[in-house]
This record gives sequence, structure tokens and C-alpha cells, in this order.
Amino acid sequence: MAGFALKNHQFCTAPVVQVLQPRFPNLRLLSYLVMNNVAGGLGEDTVRLALALGVDIVSFPTIDAVHHLVSRGKSPDAGVRISEESRLTAEARRVIELVADADRVIATGHSSPTESLLIIRHAASVGARRILFTHVTSGRISAPVELQREAAALGAVIEHAYESTRAHVDMPTQVATIADQIRAVGSRHCILTTDFGQVENPPFTEGLAMFASELVDAGVPVDDIRRMIVDQPSRLVDR
Repeated sequence: MAGFALKNHQFCTAPVVQVLQPRFPNLRLLSYLVMNNVAGGLGEDTVRLALALGVDIVSFPTIDAVHHLVSRGKSPDAGVRISEESRLTAEARRVIELVADADRVIATGHSSPTESLLIIRHAASVGARRILFTHVTSGRISAPVELQREAAALGAVIEHAYESTRAHVDMPTQVATIADQIRAVGSRHCILTTDFGQVENPPFTEGLAMFASELVDAGVPVDDIRRMIVDQPSRLVDR
């Protein structure tokens, strides 16, 4: 394991990584800002501060995304709204531009597939080089393959997360479905992650090995697995 990204739904992890990185010099530690309400939402000042702190990945809302709330039968009123009438809000466009200018990763979070494509299109239009389409096979996102292909053509990296397949999640995805989608979109456009960190899951190092093994059993070539857990993640985050 060369390194990992430290993601939290409630706060920017850049200061945590600053403390941990000197203690673990042989690991590459990456930090996240997830633009949920408690972390500042789509506030430009919040994003600017995170970028100044060296954050590696800026994600659109996850647990506070309107799509996330509605898909769970909750009111969208408390959510972070990123689009209106099939257009990104001015705030959403501006934070994308800030992250693109800083050459950091912009991630789609728990946005709907349609909103995710809006994010990716705008990011590509302003020259963003690092775009992550977040766990597309999550049951609550379930991005269609054709939409994934369009996102990949715009330069986005398609993330498949092992957590999406676990029995304890709502609407778990079959590993065979992920394997089919990797073949349909192309492994050169995809990365594999665990999205682990929950107490009910094993350590993420074990999880990644389990995910790789199950994908091999589902017919994904070992060379493709290596591309998606080594080459593609490095290309996405190395600066």
C-alpha cells in the first residue's frame, strides 16, 4: 500500500494529514474536504482555506446532497443544493473553478448521476485535469453505463467502491455488476477503492485485497486490477 485518502463527512482532513504525514514518511497521505453543511457547504472561503491548507480532493456534498436525502425519503430542504432547473448554481460553478485553478481533484460526491455529469462537464470546460466520478455503482447513485462513458470521455475517472457491495448497505451492488461496467467503460478510465473506515468493515488494506480477488473471480484481468489500484490513482492525485 503506497498510501490512502483520509475522508470525513464533517470536516476537512488536511490538518490531520499535516500531523500524520511526518510520522509516516513512507506513506502518501491524501486529504479531503467534503462540502457538507457542517464543513461549510459550497462556501468559497471554506474551499479557499482548504486549498491553502493543501487539501488534495474537494468533494461535492455526500450525506447532505439533495439527491442523497431524497433517495432516503428525507426532505431536501436541509440539503446543499448544487443545481436548479438542470443547471449548476453559481456557487457550484465557482468552487469547481477554484479547485481546477489549484489543480486539485474535484469529486462528485453523492450527487445524482445527472448532477454529476453537470459537474464533470463544467470542470472539463474550465480545464480541470483531475475529476473523480464518485462510487458510481452505489445503489443510491447507480450511474448508467452510457453516462459513465460520457464522463470518461470528458476526462473523469470512474470510481468503483467495495463498500457498495457490502451486505450491510442499502441496495448493495453485485461485484459481477461492477466487473461488467468496468469492461463496458474500460479499466483505463476506472479506479478501485474500498470507501472503508466503518467499524463494521475490516481494515481497508484487507478490503482492497478482497475486492481485487472478487473482481478477478468475476473475470477482470489482473493487469486491469493493477491499473485501477496503482496506475490510475497515481495519475489522478500526483502533482
